[in-house]
Amino acid sequence: MINIVDIINYNSNKLNEIKQDIIKLAKQTPYFEIINSIFGIGETSTAQIIAELGDINRFENIKQLNAFCGLDPTIVQSGKSINYNGPISKRGNRNARKILFISCCSIIRSSVLHDNENDILNYYRKKQAENKHFKECIVACSTKLLRIIFAMCKNNSLYAQK
Repeated sequence: MINIVDIINYNSNKLNEIKQDIIKLAKQTPYFEIINSIFGIGETSTAQIIAELGDINRFENIKQLNAFCGLDPTIVQSGKSINYNGPISKRGNRNARKILFISCCSIIRSSVLHDNENDILNYYRKKQAENKHFKECIVACSTKLLRIIFAMCKNNSLYAQK
């Protein structure tokens, strides 16, 4: 009879092997070092971002990338009034949104712990000062992170700490 602990250990080892394979494949892309240079994003998150976004140069502008991830705002129109600041559309890649959300939480947490000021933490604090809900702040930071990643990949530059 197979022990449940053995099954869990086996699955855990397999999961670690798969993570290492994904990281190894992601390191072959030109974007790995660029995205990994952002403080608070590790190798696993970098590999997941690359896996979900694919070739970032296929997007002509940041609006296309935002729409791909489903982070673009919905447009609510009634008569002549148009609200461009609605909630996010969620029509895009759900996994990319989750990874960006978790990455932003990680960046903010590690920045606070290490007294490292960066753009994402400052933007989060700005949104908090506007009395936004936690999730609204993190979604706004996810969009900011996506803009940073897009600009860095287009310009082929590493993240510059201030």
